[in-house]
Amino acid sequence: MHLIRRLPEADRSIIQWFENQGVKFHMKTKVEKIVISEDDPELASGVIVNEETLPADLVIMGMGVNPATDFLEGSGIELEKDGGVRVDEYLRVRTGPDTEDVYAIGGAVEQLSYSQA
Repeated sequence: MHLIRRLPEADRSIIQWFENQGVKFHMKTKVEKIVISEDDPELASGVIVNEETLPADLVIMGMGVNPATDFLEGSGIELEKDGGVRVDEYLRVRTGPDTEDVYAIGGAVEQLSYSQA
């Protein structure tokens, strides 16, 4: 089981592979509580989501971060609501003046857009 809020297009094939292996994804879901194992209080045995207990062999939680793009304010590069930078399939910044040679990666990337060949 993996809980995720936002899914960039680049990750869809990875998600599909994991689903084919039996991993279940719960999109736009908030974990209300981690369920402690009765056999070993040092281990988790699941999570509670929407008042439903979801059993799990392993619980991994990650916290999202806001992109550190404050320095781009006033540059002409348009930022998304969460501060992410929109890029094309080559990770080039898609908006703003003189951005042909400007690239963004990692947490700064808002969305990848792939064109059909």
